[in-house]
Amino acid sequence: MSSSRNRTALLTIGAVAAAAVAAGGYMIFRAFSAKSEAVESLASALDGARRLCKAAVSPTQESIDAIDANRDRHVEWIDAARAIASEGDRAIEEGVNEAAFKQRLIDDARELARLPGAVDGAIVAPGFTFGFKDYIAGGVLPERDKIPLLQRQWGDIKDIVRLLSGCGVAEITSIEAKEEPKAAEKPKGAPGKNAKKKAQAKSAPEESKISRCRYELQFKAKPKALAATFNALVSAKRFIVVDAFSFAREDDMVAAALAPDKAKPAAGSGGRKKRKPRSGEAEDETADADSTVAKKGLITNPRLEAPFAVRFSVSTYDFGTGGPGGVPATEREEVAE
Repeated sequence: MSSSRNRTALLTIGAVAAAAVAAGGYMIFRAFSAKSEAVESLASALDGARRLCKAAVSPTQESIDAIDANRDRHVEWIDAARAIASEGDRAIEEGVNEAAFKQRLIDDARELARLPGAVDGAIVAPGFTFGFKDYIAGGVLPERDKIPLLQRQWGDIKDIVRLLSGCGVAEITSIEAKEEPKAAEKPKGAPGKNAKKKAQAKSAPEESKISRCRYELQFKAKPKALAATFNALVSAKRFIVVDAFSFAREDDMVAAALAPDKAKPAAGSGGRKKRKPRSGEAEDETADADSTVAKKGLITNPRLEAPFAVRFSVSTYDFGTGGPGGVPATEREEVAE
């Protein structure tokens, strides 16, 4: 019995010892693993710190102060830029009567038609309506809900016409306010989807107050007046962008002087066929052309050269400030004059 008990005791002690050794080994393994991970984490942190210290902006309080100062200057620059860009924002009068606005258009059009130009001393031909034909020359009254937009468009057109006249433009042949395309309406979905969209709309950022109006113009101008027009448009207080332009001469004095005279066939006749020159005749024709030019003398004169036929597409931008000091547009124009 005693030997059996001793054997059992020894087996128990051995099992306990084995379990203790296993537990100790596991603890040692975990300790080494944790240490290895800590070493790797430390090495990674040190490497990151070295990179930060070698970077252009070091992680110091001085750098933080410099970043804060730059942020403040950036905000000041944005505010100053917005103030300059919105300096020409147009104030819109509220509660304007339809008939009164129509009469204002007619009176302003008469005044604009007297601005200096090359059409018998005026910048436009008689009867020119500045893109508002229905309201100025017709019996149409503007709709009340469109008057705010018409105020802005008419104010822009008056500014542009005065600018062109001041730059020496010979004649304005066309000016038109273009409507912005309307956004397509999305089809309505299930009530649940609409509710979700309304919830998203409430959390969406505030809609931009910047708006644009587009205008297309055609006018005639000499090179000096065309260059002055460009400079005046880009330096105007009103925020104006030239979207597109083209210009060409209707007549070319040089080409007309150098081109040989061509006989026009009589009406109904096919004209006479030109005989192919024989050998030796080409030189004679060239000499005749040179002698013709020599007899004419000067073949071009900038003062007599026809003006360019110019096409312009411009946009005016309003930044939603309501104009300087909220002063109505008519009063601001009187002060400016």
